[in-house]
Amino acid sequence: MTNTAPSPPASRPCSRCGEEPRLPRQRWGRACLTAAQRARRAARRAAHPHPGEPPAKPSALTPPSPTAEAEALDRYRRARAELDLVTRETDWRRSRYTPAQVLRPLVDAVTQAEAACRGLAVPMDALKDR
Repeated sequence: MTNTAPSPPASRPCSRCGEEPRLPRQRWGRACLTAAQRARRAARRAAHPHPGEPPAKPSALTPPSPTAEAEALDRYRRARAELDLVTRETDWRRSRYTPAQVLRPLVDAVTQAEAACRGLAVPMDALKDR
C-alpha cells in the first residue's frame, strides 16, 4: 500500500518582498526577517548607546547644576503628588486592581526620585511637603 497523503501546499511568498518563500509559521522569509531584526537592534542601540554602563555620576569636585537639582526636586514632588492623589481618590473596593498593583510602581517612582535628590545633595527640608 502506498502513501496517498496529500502533498503539503506550496509555500506562500514573503509578505514583505514577495520573492522568497516564507519561513514556517512566519509572515516573512529569512532574508527579510533578518534585515528587520538588524534594523530593530540598530535603532535600539542608537537610542541607548551603552546599555551595560551605569549613567555617569557628577564628580565630587564639580557641584551639580542648579537645574539638575530643580528637575530632580520637581520629579520627586510630582511622583509624591501622584502617589498621594491615587491613594486618596481610588475606591479600592470597586477597583479591579489590588492596591499593591497600583501603588507599588508609584512608591518605586517616589523612592527613585528621592534617591536622585539625595545623590544631588538636595537639602532634606526641600523634600518635605509644603
